[in-house]
This record gives sequence, C-alpha cells and structure tokens, in this order.
Amino acid sequence: MTTYILNEHELEAYTYTKLPRSGGVYYFLNTIDNKIYIGSSRQVKRRIRTHLRLLNTNKHSSKHLQ
Repeated sequence: MTTYILNEHELEAYTYTKLPRSGGVYYFLNTIDNKIYIGSSRQVKRRIRTHLRLLNTNKHSSKHLQ
C-alpha cells in the first residue's frame, strides 16, 4: 500500500487523475486546529472523492474536519 499525505492546499491542487485506484492509507490535516483524520481504502481515489463531497456539503461524519 501507498501512503498519501494531503493537507488542504495540496488537496485543492491535487487532481483526481493523479490519485490511484488501488488501495492505500491517507490522512487529512485540519490546518486550523491540527487535528488529523486517518483513513484507508481499497480504492483511494473513490474514497477521497467521497470525503470531498461530504466535506463540501457539511455532511462528513468527522466534525473535526468541517
């Protein structure tokens, strides 16, 4: 597995075409309070896309990231 480290600025600049469809571990860093959300997925590209959709609609289960 590959580890992906994306903060808010890298995430904005990172395109979906660069994310693999394979499995991996990733984390999101809230740069305001330095809280971290760690996740893993068999399909990293799909999971990060889901996270972004939930965050953009304020429906993510982790209130630390909102």
